[in-house]
Amino acid sequence: TSVQFGLGAEAPPRHQVLWILVAEWIPKVNGPHPRKWLARLDPARWPEAPITEGGSVASASFGHSIAGDAEGTLWVAGGRGGVCRYRKGEVEFLPLLSRIDGDASLAVFPDREGNLWVGTDKGGLERWTPRAVFTYTTQNGLAHDNVWSIWEGRDGGVWAGTDGGVTEFKNGKARTLKRPEGSVHT
Repeated sequence: TSVQFGLGAEAPPRHQVLWILVAEWIPKVNGPHPRKWLARLDPARWPEAPITEGGSVASASFGHSIAGDAEGTLWVAGGRGGVCRYRKGEVEFLPLLSRIDGDASLAVFPDREGNLWVGTDKGGLERWTPRAVFTYTTQNGLAHDNVWSIWEGRDGGVWAGTDGGVTEFKNGKARTLKRPEGSVHT
């Protein structure tokens, strides 16, 4: 069993709620099959929101990252070719802009400006705005096209943790910090 956590605001009333994505691997004849569900930790109750077959989180390879935004939407990364949006009890699968075969979302992060940042396995970093999607790769400053984590600093810079180092995006510019050659991961 694998468990991922995400913190999201619920509206109304707006208060912090801990969401948990659980993936339990069930043996099947043609290989293990994940049974996935979302659970909401609330002092008053523990409801489960099952995510089952049919173009939802169940079609994803695995839930790597979950995050909630200010509007009460929960975003789930870990899907082959996309991200799942859980809003008002409904799950919707949204495809990545990257058309790389076998690409998957690994990380999601809603920033304070209302953009959604999506880290991918092969296609770099995507920034989804209300009107357009922008892709950042090694071609325009990203340390590596495999993005595992995303975070926003106090100054509004968005940081992406990759296989090749860390890249900060701020004021339209990318700044990359790479590991020195020959260094060992610690």
